[in-house]
Amino acid sequence: MDSCNISLTPKSRGKGKCAAGELSYITRSKLVDITTGLACSSREKEDLVWASVFLAEGANEDWRDLQLFADAMELASSRKDARICKSFILPLPNELSRESQIAISEEYGEHLAKQGLCAATG
Repeated sequence: MDSCNISLTPKSRGKGKCAAGELSYITRSKLVDITTGLACSSREKEDLVWASVFLAEGANEDWRDLQLFADAMELASSRKDARICKSFILPLPNELSRESQIAISEEYGEHLAKQGLCAATG
């Protein structure tokens, strides 16, 4: 089995990124960027195996709706160069069953939530 490295990348409004675009890509859903009104959608919908939202304790339950989650991230800062979210890639070995891959992803999402972070996975 290969080793895996998690990559974490901050997404900045100053570099043209938006929370709706990131969530749209990760979850293969159609969302609208609240700051520009532009629709964001991913073209490859067939490749999504599983998606979920993990919320930290005390987080707004409405954020399970991806559009509201994206809007909340955008509204958290008004700076034009704000870091609106972070994207992480957790590569999982192909040797694992799909069920094992999903279980690992769920465990990592729950870990992030216990650390006080909200996350969407796909």
